[in-house]
Amino acid sequence: ADKDGYYSFNFTMPESVTEWNWKMLAHTKSTKFVYAERKLNTQLPLMVQPNMPRLLYQGDRIVLLSRITNLDSTDIGGKIICKIEDAVTGNDLTAMLVITTQKTFSINKRSNIAEAFEIKVPQQQLNPLKIIITVRSENFADGEDHIIPILSPAIFVRESIAFSLGKADSSIQIPALPTDAKFFGIGLGIQPKPQSAL
Repeated sequence: ADKDGYYSFNFTMPESVTEWNWKMLAHTKSTKFVYAERKLNTQLPLMVQPNMPRLLYQGDRIVLLSRITNLDSTDIGGKIICKIEDAVTGNDLTAMLVITTQKTFSINKRSNIAEAFEIKVPQQQLNPLKIIITVRSENFADGEDHIIPILSPAIFVRESIAFSLGKADSSIQIPALPTDAKFFGIGLGIQPKPQSAL
């Protein structure tokens, strides 16, 4: 406490951009007490909010935009970094997928800007990607990570062909496919046909 009896202390909040209930209770040895309750809003002076897609396709090329917000009363400069990992194996894929992994930025007080990273998803990528966007200044840092599923751009098409079995050998011809199509396989199904009544 200071000479006037005012207490001050510092602590770290576990989350930002959140409303908290702040409750205080003070008492003396002679059982005099006081209770107070307040609402606190916490937020970081520097925040990043990436505009993540819901999903990506193999071979996609996207520009990932991120908004950087400065809530402080002074100008802030720093770096924004993009890191990409395989969500299943944990391997760092940043060098393969991102052309420029980090950029410098400068934001005026109480304003925001947008920064972008160009991402190219390899054709052979099957596992989901963990995309991590972080910003760092001299005094503050913030970041977000998202797991994005990767889908194949291929479309599965099934075609049914009727044929009949006779006394001689029967052969089934593969249907004509488009030039960019890949043959998956053949399935044979025999449907029973009820005997006709004579």
